[in-house]
Amino acid sequence: MLTIEKIKKFCIDIDSRDEYIGTYVGDKFIQFRDLNDVELFYNSISLKELLTIYSQYNGLECYRVDNPKDYKESYSLDILTIIDNLK
Repeated sequence: MLTIEKIKKFCIDIDSRDEYIGTYVGDKFIQFRDLNDVELFYNSISLKELLTIYSQYNGLECYRVDNPKDYKESYSLDILTIIDNLK
């Protein structure tokens, strides 16, 4: 089962792999000094920001367009619809 904590861990793992530790929020790149900065970032962002970053890392927008049936079967909750409805 996918949980918010698993989504955070996934994003933290992705963001801490590169030589330039960081992530994009919108068009802005946020660079982190170390793993602690990454963890602090993910513990302080909104659910919408977390799900947006997660969906970008997994290419969900393209996946939903290219394989709508498979997307619908793979995600019992449509993360992209949730993002659209969060304020």
